[in-house]
Amino acid sequence: MAFLTLEQHFLTKSFTATYTAVGWQDFHFNGTVLVAHSPNPKYSSADFPMDPHYGEVTYMTSNAKTGSIQWIQINGRDTGCITNPRNSAHWHCSGPVPDAQSNGFQLAFAPYEPFQAMEDVNAWTSYGRVRAAISIVHSNRFGALYCLSVGQGPQHSKVCIEPTGLLVSENFHWKSESSSTTLESFNLHVSRSTFQQLAPSAGPFELPLKSS
Repeated sequence: MAFLTLEQHFLTKSFTATYTAVGWQDFHFNGTVLVAHSPNPKYSSADFPMDPHYGEVTYMTSNAKTGSIQWIQINGRDTGCITNPRNSAHWHCSGPVPDAQSNGFQLAFAPYEPFQAMEDVNAWTSYGRVRAAISIVHSNRFGALYCLSVGQGPQHSKVCIEPTGLLVSENFHWKSESSSTTLESFNLHVSRSTFQQLAPSAGPFELPLKSS
């Protein structure tokens, strides 16, 4: 569908964005998430992020209660860093290792908000019985947005993107539970320092997984 195509197309661009994530369960991170992306022009958005040669992708999360995570994926090799909430200044890093494309590696990638939202939209729209509608909503900060609303009643979700395909917000509601991801800032420049790990690697590789 056109909405999903816009999301995929944006992931062919270089960009840096900061999101706030609140209320998510399981391995989806809550807190502040900085994401950056520098694609390999030889590959298309359909290859991202599972193609091992796609380019350079990173995110860094910040949460005082659960600790923070840094994940760096460069041309199919992954590095993970993590902090303990009792000592947020101390980072433990491991890698790089070849991307195994396993469930664990996919879970480690969950805080990468633009791709996570794209995966959610793909899942929702692939299920034929789900009711979906697209609307245009005005944002004081980001102008006109395309919003995809799915479901109704106790379970409903909405993803909003800019006309370029940049994720602006994702909201999910299930009975009394609510969760959201909101864009705080973005630009189309990626600093090389974003891809520098925060501490030297030590010990065997560990996936930087945290439960919310």
